[in-house]
Order: sequence, then structure tokens, then C-alpha cells
Amino acid sequence: YLKLGKLLSSLPAGVAFAPPQETQKKLDYFKETLGIRNVASLLNKEPRLLSFSIENNLAPKVEVLKSFGVTDPGLFIAQNPNVCTMSIENALLPRFDYLLKDMERSIDEVLKFPSALNYSLDYLRRRHRYLKLFGLEKKHSLSRMLRTADWLFAHKLAKRDLAEWQQFALPPEAADADAEGELASDTLTINPDFLPTSPVDKFLIRRAESMRADQLRADSSEMVRAKMIAFLDENPPADPADRWPPEGSRLVEQSVMAAWYTTKDPLQQKRAS
Repeated sequence: YLKLGKLLSSLPAGVAFAPPQETQKKLDYFKETLGIRNVASLLNKEPRLLSFSIENNLAPKVEVLKSFGVTDPGLFIAQNPNVCTMSIENALLPRFDYLLKDMERSIDEVLKFPSALNYSLDYLRRRHRYLKLFGLEKKHSLSRMLRTADWLFAHKLAKRDLAEWQQFALPPEAADADAEGELASDTLTINPDFLPTSPVDKFLIRRAESMRADQLRADSSEMVRAKMIAFLDENPPADPADRWPPEGSRLVEQSVMAAWYTTKDPLQQKRAS
């Protein structure tokens, strides 16, 4: 059944109270064109689908899925409606390319685990390249490689210590080379300056691995946010208007991340001084 309250609260007023024929057109697209049987379940998972244009958003993404070998886009979208919220240029294309070409995974593997597209390109690269260093990149299923928690990934999949996995980083010069397609696996190194110890460090690692904020536990999120605000209070952004952004704001994360990349461990250095 359709959770109408959640649906209406998730949509802009202009969409929630759109003409019935416009809403019906989108419902027909999901049911008749894409062959999705349980449209209510789809909309419960991702209410924003009703706010997307068929011509400018949904149909182009269906074509992208088909171009990569997804024979039943409707089933794929029903299993992972997040694909309809992603940018084609910045998310769908590069993630599909990396999964199928760089990681040499088959489209069948992606069909078995559609959520693989929910992980950021940086997250995919990090896990794939780390396993590749030890010749283990094809030993595990796509689901296990991406869904496994960090400590299990390190111990069970990579057969390495958690600290070593956390120290693994891509040097800036290698990142530049990678942007030009010149990165070889032997250029990957362990950064000895990077040893995460503070909650902010660990928060940033998780955020660098995945852009999905809902993976953070509510209690640890509050603790980390308090740490971030304390740091920003002592090291305010140049623009005073940016000092107190709302909870969950990307500005908070970007500000602390920028400082962290500059000083490696801003909180520890602050305490040491």
C-alpha cells in the first residue's frame, strides 16, 4: 500500500498538488512502460520519483541502463530506485564504466547487486585497488566487496590489518595522473602520515568512502558533529555566514575535510600546540 503521508511530505508542494492527469501519466509510465508491478512499493522507497520529468530525467536514465546491458530497466529501478536520482554524467556513467571496465565485472553481477551503483566512485576505486594490490580483486562477489564493514573487509577479504587498510591512501600526484588515465597499480602507496585516531578522522574516512549519510549511526553522528563544530569554533571559516550551517550540511563536512587534508589531523595538532 502507498504511504501517502510520507509521499506528500517528501515532495514539493507544486508536485504534491499537481493535476491528477500529470501524476497518472507518471504512474502509467512506471507500470505500463517499465513494467513495474508494485508501483506503490517503488514510491514508498523513493517518493521523489513523482517529481521527475519523464522526458528529461526518467527516460534518459532508462536508456543509459539499456546501453550497459540492463535488459529489464523496470526491474532494476524497482530494486534500486536511487538510480533515478543520480546524475547521468557525474554518477551513472562513471560508476557503470568503472564497475564493468576497470573492475571487469559482468553486467550480470551488477544485476544481482543493483546497489553497487549507490557507492561513490571514490569508494569503488578504494576497495577495488586495495584488493588488487594483493591479487584479490576478483576473489569476492561484488556485494561482499562493497557491503562488508571496514574491519571485516580488511581481515577477511584483504587479509590485512585494519590499521593498514585505514592508512591506505591515494597520493595527490597519483590522483592527478588517474584523472588523465595514467595511473598504474604500482603507483599506489601507503601514506605513513595518515593514521586516523580522532572521531573526526574516522568520520571523514567513512564520508570519503561513501556519500550516503544514512549509513552513519545517529548517536555517533551527533558526537562527530559536536567535534566538528568545536573545531570550526576555534578555526572559523573565512566567511562568517558559513560558521553555523544547519545539521547535516555538506558545508560542515567540506570545511573540516579541507582543514583535515591540509593539516592531516587538525584536532591533534591543536591539542599538541
